[in-house]
Amino acid sequence: MHKQRGSWLLSLGILLLLSTTSLARQADDPLAAIPLELTEPNGIGDNLAEIDDFATFHMGDPWDMEQPTDLYLYRTHDSYFQNERFENGYFVGNMTVGDGREYIMPLYAGAVNHDAIRIGKIGYNYPIDTNHYRYLSFRMYSSGPSCRQGIVYWSEDDTRTEAVTGYSNGFYVPPQPCDPAEKAGWAIYVLDLETIGIQRGGNNWERIIREMRIAPVGGVPAGTEIRMDWIRLTAEDPRTSRPYTIRWQNATGPVTLYASRGDKALDENDILIDTVDGSLGKYVWQTGVLEAGTYYIYVTDGRTSAWSPGALVLNKVPSVQVVAPSMTSGPEYSAVKVGNPWDMNDPADINLNPPPPFNTCMDQTRFENGIFHARTPRCPESLPHNDPMIFLGGFDRNPPGTPDPEVDTSRYRYFSFRYWLEGEQNMPGGWVARVLWWKENATDNGVIEAPSTGRDIILYEGWNTYSLDLTAEDAVDNTVPQDRPWLESHPNRMRLDPNEMMPEL
Repeated sequence: MHKQRGSWLLSLGILLLLSTTSLARQADDPLAAIPLELTEPNGIGDNLAEIDDFATFHMGDPWDMEQPTDLYLYRTHDSYFQNERFENGYFVGNMTVGDGREYIMPLYAGAVNHDAIRIGKIGYNYPIDTNHYRYLSFRMYSSGPSCRQGIVYWSEDDTRTEAVTGYSNGFYVPPQPCDPAEKAGWAIYVLDLETIGIQRGGNNWERIIREMRIAPVGGVPAGTEIRMDWIRLTAEDPRTSRPYTIRWQNATGPVTLYASRGDKALDENDILIDTVDGSLGKYVWQTGVLEAGTYYIYVTDGRTSAWSPGALVLNKVPSVQVVAPSMTSGPEYSAVKVGNPWDMNDPADINLNPPPPFNTCMDQTRFENGIFHARTPRCPESLPHNDPMIFLGGFDRNPPGTPDPEVDTSRYRYFSFRYWLEGEQNMPGGWVARVLWWKENATDNGVIEAPSTGRDIILYEGWNTYSLDLTAEDAVDNTVPQDRPWLESHPNRMRLDPNEMMPEL
């Protein structure tokens, strides 16, 4: 009881003291008793359209760091980041060296010298027109010291030679003015790639760009943490596009403005807009740097603070996706010709007992809820890498002595599969798949047309759908002399090699 009473009396004393202080301030400052109020955005007509962003408009998938497919080759053996991960809408990683060799790559030209088939959201399918897009903006955090520099580099093709590549002049981390005694922290960067200039290479942001990387900072300690919130490449200068006026009243002294995406809960990851003279009562915010979303504004003058009554909404501009005709629309071979779709609902979808000399090199196989599961052990011992094989079912439809039906390659050309591979992406370590096709003789004991080997398909982490045009010039591995193009083939057998993992992985 005594502890409770003492505590209550102490609280009462503090309240009386604060009350006295408040009364004294009221006498000197007529605004002191009036709370700071943020009046706009109020949720009435506070809607703007985001500006033309390359990834959003052309790829249909903004570089918002919501999923691993927003970046390429971000694992340690490629990017020199460690503890790398996608977390709560950020890419997060620690620099292994800190000398500038670490990179973040939103657009990839593909395997060097066209060693893999060009499918998916890579630069050959989604090239950047430098005559249209020039402003690179991104929001990034660095735990390292301030006033260091990062660079951007880009390439016209997958050779990545000096003649087709440009290495930009440096940008300050954080933007100037900066204090070398402070940590860099969060900042929004806007770089005009047309005027930033290059320190090396022969491509000064011109022609077509098929690969782009950001080296976030150099000259920092190993272990420096980098967080990337989003990356945007726009045609308009985001520093002068989509202005919005924030309004407040009853401020005393300078005010600091913040933006919180999606909620009214300020944390270290939210956006510091600016600190300005509070007597102005308004601030013109250039929202062109932002990705689409809902933003609540917070203001404080050090005395009181307030949230906006409503949100500023940046609308994502609708995009059109053609679903038909497409690589996955129209009549499907296994459903039409085999009479049993390769939907992984039954064991007949895959031939797990191919004739000699073939070996599936898979074990622990099972069909479960429309998914085929398997483990790929060390197999075969004769190769330096694993070589699992998935033989598609339903091809061997006729008894020996009767030729099996051929695939009409002029009609069926698009091959798609949805696939997940355990572990972390390691392309040099065998994270590639291949499609093969050939023709067996009527007695099923010999080959009329030798297997044509498809070019490498680069695999990514998580569930992904891979679609390729078997008639494309790069569909076959041109290093194998007997490979026959799809349109010149008469296959009655097909298989998918799901990976070529090195044993140590």
